[in-house]
Amino acid sequence: MIEIRTDRLERLSLVAAFVTALFAGGQFITRYRHYDRARRRRLLLGAKVDALQALRQRLDAEADPRAAERLMREADDVLGAAEREAVYELLDPPGIESLRSVHALCASAFERRGAALPTHTEPPSATAGAAAVIPSF
Repeated sequence: MIEIRTDRLERLSLVAAFVTALFAGGQFITRYRHYDRARRRRLLLGAKVDALQALRQRLDAEADPRAAERLMREADDVLGAAEREAVYELLDPPGIESLRSVHALCASAFERRGAALPTHTEPPSATAGAAAVIPSF
């Protein structure tokens, strides 16, 4: 029969507790990194959405066509930067879809703004009222 002494049992118990602590520590670190990464993604997504929302509001209020085009280019730049960040997995797929949706709202505001402007008519040509000359063949 195998005789287990108390000192061996204590050592075995200590080794088991140490292995359990290592495993639990690894789990803690893995989960902490996962939640930290998710928190950073949320913060980045929130900043991008806020920037696009601000640009959309400025597009709605802008009367100057050139300034509106500049604002739309800024919105394009924000979305382009977000697309690059999504490639590096700094933004998750639902986050980039949300940004595309807000960017579409910016584009819609830009188009509505353009439709609300009066259309420019072409100035009368120099030959207006003159007889048209049709070449004969």
